[in-house]
Amino acid sequence: MGISPVLVDLSSRQRVVSITLTNPSTYAITYQAQTLSWGQHDATDEYLETGDLLVSPAIARISAGQSQVFRVVLRGAPPAQTEKAYRLIFDDITEETERAPGEAMVQMVLRFNLPVFSAPVVASQAAPRWSQCAAAPGQACLRLDNEGNRRIRIDALNVAGPGWQQTLTGSSTVLAGASHQWAFTHAPDHRLPWRINARSEAGPLKADVPGVPH
Repeated sequence: MGISPVLVDLSSRQRVVSITLTNPSTYAITYQAQTLSWGQHDATDEYLETGDLLVSPAIARISAGQSQVFRVVLRGAPPAQTEKAYRLIFDDITEETERAPGEAMVQMVLRFNLPVFSAPVVASQAAPRWSQCAAAPGQACLRLDNEGNRRIRIDALNVAGPGWQQTLTGSSTVLAGASHQWAFTHAPDHRLPWRINARSEAGPLKADVPGVPH
C-alpha cells in the first residue's frame, strides 16, 4: 500500500487535508479510519478517543490498482495558544476471503499511524531546553524539555563530552510542554558541558548541557 502525505498539518487557514491510499495489489482492500488525541506525560505517549477530527469516508473499499482519497477535517475552533496533537490510524479490515482467493501466499495486514497537528491561532515555535537527568550506574541520561507551544521532532542526535561522544539513533517527537529522555553508556568523565548536535524537523540544533541535576 502507498499513502501520501504521512504527516498532517491543520490550522485555521487549512481546516481540510486530503490523504490518498493507493492499492497496488491484485485484490480489493478495505481500510477503516480512527482518530485519537495524542498527549505525552512523563515521556510516555498517551492516546484518547477524540471528536476533534472528522475523517470522510470512515471506511472505504479500495479496488485493485485503485486509490482512495480520505479527507481529514478539523471540527470546531483551532486551539488558542498551544498546538494540539493527534494520531490518524488506518486499519486494514479486509475479510480473509477477499485476499487473493485461491492463491497460497503470506498475507500482511497493514496499519498506518500518522501524526496530525492542529496549529494554534497565535504564532507557534518549539523551545528546546537540554539538561542531564538521573541515570543508572554506568550510564548517562540526557533530557529534552520542549517549553514552546509547537512540537519538536529530533531525527538525529549526537552528544559529546571530554574525550567521548555518543550518537543516539532513532527519531523522537516531543510535543509542546512535554519532555523526552535518552539513556546511554559513555566514558566515565562527567565534566560539563556536554555538546549537543541534533537534526530536527525545523533544522539543525546546537546546544550545551549546562548542569547536573541535584
